[in-house]
Amino acid sequence: MNDAAWEDMFLLYKASPEYTHRNVGMDLAGFKGIFWLEYVHRLVGRLVGVAVVVPLLVFVACRLVDRRVLRRILGLFVLGGLQGALGWFMVASGLIDRPDVSHYRLAAHLMLAVVLFAALLWMALDCTVSTAFSPAPNGVVRGPLLCLGMVMLTMTWGAFVAGLDAGLTYNTFPLMDGHIVPPGAWVQDPWWYNLVANVATVQFVHRSLALCTVVVTCVVAWKLWATSLSKPVCCLALALVFAVCVQLFLGITTLLLAVPVSLGIVHQAMAVVLVGLCVTLIFRLVRG
Repeated sequence: MNDAAWEDMFLLYKASPEYTHRNVGMDLAGFKGIFWLEYVHRLVGRLVGVAVVVPLLVFVACRLVDRRVLRRILGLFVLGGLQGALGWFMVASGLIDRPDVSHYRLAAHLMLAVVLFAALLWMALDCTVSTAFSPAPNGVVRGPLLCLGMVMLTMTWGAFVAGLDAGLTYNTFPLMDGHIVPPGAWVQDPWWYNLVANVATVQFVHRSLALCTVVVTCVVAWKLWATSLSKPVCCLALALVFAVCVQLFLGITTLLLAVPVSLGIVHQAMAVVLVGLCVTLIFRLVRG
C-alpha cells in the first residue's frame, strides 16, 4: 500500500475500541507492526485453503483419491471453513465497544484449530499403516484418551487466561500472591461464572488443571510401561512425560516473567506438541 492507503487504514483503526481504550497515541509505525501480524495470519489461513483445494481437485480429476479418503478430506475442509468463520466471529467481538475479543470466542477458535490438527495427524498416521494391525488390549487406550482430554481442557482455560490477560496477575508460584486460592475467587454470582470469567479463578483453574495433567500423564505412562507394550508405545509414553514436564516448566516461567510474547508462543506451541503426542500414542494403541 502507498502512504495514503496506510493513512486511511490507520484512521479506520483509530475508530476502533482497541485504539480508543488501549492504544491512544500509537503512531503509524506501531500500527503497521500489529497490522502485519494480523494480515499474515489471515493470509496463511487463506493459503491453507488453497493448498487443500487445488491438489484435491487434481487428485480427484486423476482418480487418485478413494471415496473414504475423499470424505475425510471434505470433512476437514468443512471444519477449516468453520474455523475461518469462527475467526471472523471472534474478531467482530472486539470491534463494537470493547478493546479485546471475547475470550470465549478466542478459546473456541483455538480449540477448533487443535481439533483440526488432531484430525489431520490421525489421517496422516492412518495412511502409514496396513489394513492388518494388532490393537492393544481393551481398556489400555483409556489412559491416553484421558491425557488428551486433560491437555485440551487445560488449553481451553489457557485460552481464557490469554483472553482475560489473567497471566499479568498473580505472577508467583506455587502460591498465588501468598494464597492457594486467591481472595476474590468466588465474588461473582452465580458461583460457577467465576470459573470462566473471573481473572483470579480462571488462572487458578488453569494452574490446577496443568498440575493434574502432569500427574495423570505420569501415572498413565507408568501403567503403559508396566503392561510391557511395544517399544514404540513405551517410547511415546516416555516422550509424553518429558513433554508435559517441559510444558509445566514453560508455563511457570511464562507466568513468573509476566507473559513475554515469545515465551507465550512457545508455551502454546508446546501444548500442540502434547496434543500430537497424545493422538499418536492413541493411534498406536488402536491401530497397532
